[in-house]
Amino acid sequence: MLLSGIRRWFAIAALMLLADAAFAQPPREVFDYAKTIRLQPGQTRIFQFDEAVAEIRSPDENILDISPITDRTFTFKGRGTGTTMVTVRSADGRVVSRFQVVVGGHLVKIYGLADEPDYVGFDCHEYGCGRSDSSQAKPTSTTVRKPLPGGGFVDRTYQ
Repeated sequence: MLLSGIRRWFAIAALMLLADAAFAQPPREVFDYAKTIRLQPGQTRIFQFDEAVAEIRSPDENILDISPITDRTFTFKGRGTGTTMVTVRSADGRVVSRFQVVVGGHLVKIYGLADEPDYVGFDCHEYGCGRSDSSQAKPTSTTVRKPLPGGGFVDRTYQ
């Protein structure tokens, strides 16, 4: 009798553990990737929120500089390349907005250039590319060479 009671309690406990595991859900994203702000290093943009903001935070201060203008309007300035999250809270602690900020583009590595020990990095985005290493001299112009149908080339230089 005692053995059957212990088995019953053991079976109930096992079923409860299995049921708990069945209802467990994987973690979900807490923001929408469509809410992405893109900046370039040194670029400043002004953003206004629908309600007063008590706190606005970014975990990485080396990527983004946030400065208040009013309690609803803030300037965002790209400092260094990278991606960070920004969380905006109201005075009662409620999350007003949460979004991603991407400063710079993606790194493209060019290997095999003369006088370069490893590779040359370029920071590319939808408008073009620039040297990602600030210690290197940056080009002041770009030349595009297009071949002609009968042979030869046409060079166009952009400042």
